Amino acid sequence: MSRNQPQLIEMLPDRQQIGAAIGVACLLLAGSLWVILLGEIKLPAYEAFIPVVDTLLLVSDAVTATLLFAQASVLRSRAFMALASGYLFTGLITITHALTFPGAFTAKGLLEASPSTTAWVAAFWRAGLPLAVIVYSRLGLQNSIHFSQPAIGIAASVGGTVVAAIGLSVVATHYVDLLPPLLDGTRDWNLPNFLTVVGILFALCLAAIAALIWRRRSYLDIWLLVMLLAWLLHLLLIAMSSGRFTLTWYTAYGVGSISQIIVTLALIAEASRNYARLALSVAALKEERESKLMTMEGLTAALAHEVGQPLTAIGNNANAGLNWLSREHPDVDKAIKSLRATIDAGNRTAEVVRTIRAAFRKGGGTATEFCLNDLISDTAALMRRDLSREKIALRMRLEETLPAILADRAQVQRALVNLFTNAIESLASVEGRSRRILIQSSRLDDRQLQIEFRDNGGGIPPEAMPHIFEPFFTTKATGTGLGLTLCRTVAEEHGGSFWASPDIAVGATFIMRLPRSSCGSGR
Repeated sequence: MSRNQPQLIEMLPDRQQIGAAIGVACLLLAGSLWVILLGEIKLPAYEAFIPVVDTLLLVSDAVTATLLFAQASVLRSRAFMALASGYLFTGLITITHALTFPGAFTAKGLLEASPSTTAWVAAFWRAGLPLAVIVYSRLGLQNSIHFSQPAIGIAASVGGTVVAAIGLSVVATHYVDLLPPLLDGTRDWNLPNFLTVVGILFALCLAAIAALIWRRRSYLDIWLLVMLLAWLLHLLLIAMSSGRFTLTWYTAYGVGSISQIIVTLALIAEASRNYARLALSVAALKEERESKLMTMEGLTAALAHEVGQPLTAIGNNANAGLNWLSREHPDVDKAIKSLRATIDAGNRTAEVVRTIRAAFRKGGGTATEFCLNDLISDTAALMRRDLSREKIALRMRLEETLPAILADRAQVQRALVNLFTNAIESLASVEGRSRRILIQSSRLDDRQLQIEFRDNGGGIPPEAMPHIFEPFFTTKATGTGLGLTLCRTVAEEHGGSFWASPDIAVGATFIMRLPRSSCGSGR
């Protein structure tokens, strides 16, 4: 088999489908037994009955054959092609059956039919599909079941089926005298010959059922079994009837017709289900692809948002150090201070990259036990230059006996840096009043610690409040909308929570709660 050769994958039936098949089989069996118990009842001869039934079967078999040939073309399966040929044969042979039936179009039937012509055509018709099922089952059990050029194979199969249908029609019409008679007159059976033919057909159906049971059953196989069971009932009813136009005879044709139509409807239903599954799979793949693109976009924006600040600090501090050293009288102490600030900003950049990687992967980073107050103080020291530049007063109320927490120190610090940055950007537009930031830490209970981060900046517009934690949502012209999202992500990944509330007067308050370490001690 070539690399691009499609593989034959058959959908196994689920319990609901098996239950439906069993229910239909039971209904057909119950109806047939009821008619048998009623006995043989002569009914009026409705000559149009057979043309109507045959036309219905022609359409149904043509649809079934088309669906099976389509699957044979896609899967390049000889098994499906054999079964499709069987349904095409039954559809074509019903044309001859309708044309030659006595009284349907002429008193004796068309095509120079004799009284036994229609009976022999019906025998050929009922033999074709069981034989096709047997071939279908045998090919399905073999390893080499594919063909390389489906169009040529299907064309040959259709051509051979048409020739077989025409040839048997010619035998049943022009050479019927060479065959044993199946009717005495126009309505009564020639019982010896008739029962012999019915017995052969009955054996073919049993062989087809055994072949289907022997192989691994698919959704199609379940309904083929129902169809063959109905054909057995059809043959049984025909054998028990005294001739044409009796209750048993009418019921026999009804059962046979229903069985073939059921397979058609089952194939259409399964094709629709497969199409729905395919549509859902395509939609899921599209959603997954868009999700991956959003993740990449989010990672890129987060890098730009988080790394941009320390990189800017690195450039500013390096330039400041260079200026102090380039003067006529270099100030070495200030240059050293600027260079140390450059190193600190570089370390912050490395921590940012590590924190963002942790935020965009499943699972957290390395958890360590540390004092939250110390982390707040260290972060405030890192942001001192930015606070001084914007003339912002920082006030901290840190509870002295705060227990330690067990968390990823870098992630929690990045959340604090985001809160500082958010407050500084909000306070930058404040005019006519002092700019202030207040940070408070406290112990809520034996399980949680709380950080309250408050500023008196521009605040949060009421209409934006429901959306501030959505990725890429921002009220700032230069914002990326990821700072607060990352803050909430950090808090929730550590088993805590994070939310915001607009201050009554001015500014905004952000509150983060984190679980304390189970083995932490007060300081």
